[in-house]
Amino acid sequence: MADLDNSEVFSQISTQDMLDELNLDDTEENNKLMSDLIQDSALIIIHAVNNNLSASEVNSDKIFNRAVKALATQLYFDRTLSQGMSLGIQLMIDHLKGEYAEWPADQQN
Repeated sequence: MADLDNSEVFSQISTQDMLDELNLDDTEENNKLMSDLIQDSALIIIHAVNNNLSASEVNSDKIFNRAVKALATQLYFDRTLSQGMSLGIQLMIDHLKGEYAEWPADQQN
């Protein structure tokens, strides 16, 4: 598994951007919660796509960043994901799998 430095992985997704996007108050509690949700969401997306992804591979990927934002939003409103991940997040994960999947050498031809 890749060793992920949180500051490197999440530099494209700021806590303040998420607070603004969700129209949330800029409080210490909201900042801490949203920061944690962003980190958790990014790790969930990375592990769903490919455990060996490096931060530099996904950091600037717009679909990865949108998937992280969407999952962080979903987790904000439903911490347990009681209905599972939304179809939109699943679609973005599928796209990322196509982009970053590692195929065995004998199947690359």
